Amino acid sequence: MAVKKTTYVAPKYLEPTDPGAFQDMKVKDQPVKSFPGWTELCPECKGHGGWNMLLNEYGKGKHFQASCGACWGWGWHTPGECAHKWDGKRKNVGNCLNVWTCSKCGLEREVDSSG
Repeated sequence: MAVKKTTYVAPKYLEPTDPGAFQDMKVKDQPVKSFPGWTELCPECKGHGGWNMLLNEYGKGKHFQASCGACWGWGWHTPGECAHKWDGKRKNVGNCLNVWTCSKCGLEREVDSSG
């Protein structure tokens, strides 16, 4: 008897521009007390702090979500600030410590992914 091979097919994740990306999400309140200069909605997540990547992944109305890397989940930023794209070069500087570079403006950010 032959063994049937199965191939894993990765799901198509939603982008912030796709329909349903912000379904069941509310725009975050402006963080005026902590960050009074943050007066513009993030152009990437439209103020939601992230978006749905897969709809109803954990049951009806429970979506698999991503946090926005442009505003770090706040939903807001300062006027004229770059909506960072962290798809530039990445450098590992130790175990789970990395340096990410914005492909738009060149800003470097140290990120600890150890949790």
